[in-house]
Amino acid sequence: MVKKFPNLKAFDISDNSFAGPVPPDLFRISTLQVIDLHENSFSGPLAEIPVNTALTFLALHKNALTGTVHETIGNLQALTHLDLSNNKFEHYDANGIVALKELSYLYLSENGFEPEPFPAFIRNMTKLEELSMKSLKLSGTIPTWIGELTALVLLDLDNNDLRGSIPRDVQKLSNLQFLLLNRNELTDDIPVEISDIKSLRK
Repeated sequence: MVKKFPNLKAFDISDNSFAGPVPPDLFRISTLQVIDLHENSFSGPLAEIPVNTALTFLALHKNALTGTVHETIGNLQALTHLDLSNNKFEHYDANGIVALKELSYLYLSENGFEPEPFPAFIRNMTKLEELSMKSLKLSGTIPTWIGELTALVLLDLDNNDLRGSIPRDVQKLSNLQFLLLNRNELTDDIPVEISDIKSLRK
């Protein structure tokens, strides 16, 4: 496949009925900037990913992928958009995801990951503009350091097991337009500081 498409920049076969594993050779096409395979029937685990400095957009959502999101996902050094939502992944390697230094859009929602507290590695991903961790069985509280992710426009934590109060540090998210905290176990009053976020959509 690599030799047949030496100048390919975008590969989009979304919303079809393709099945089987994700073709590993796609990640070896050095000119490819976009891979969009969403809404198909791809299954099985992702193969290890080689170093790739061209790919910026990877959409694999709405498939039936399983296993572990391997650490080699971090080899996609230029990636800004990663959507793995609506699959059957069971584990992910945090070191691989946090290695994506240019990432602005991260969607992990609706997978089969083990229940865990709000993942600490997210704190280092300060370029994130959209973060979706819906339906991941997240437990514990929303960390106060969430206010450090000041580029966030969307924060989706819908349908988890988060408890405690909404941290007042949310007010530091001055670019936030969408805050989705429904279907959790949050308590206490809604912080009045949220009203200071002028960008929030009503």
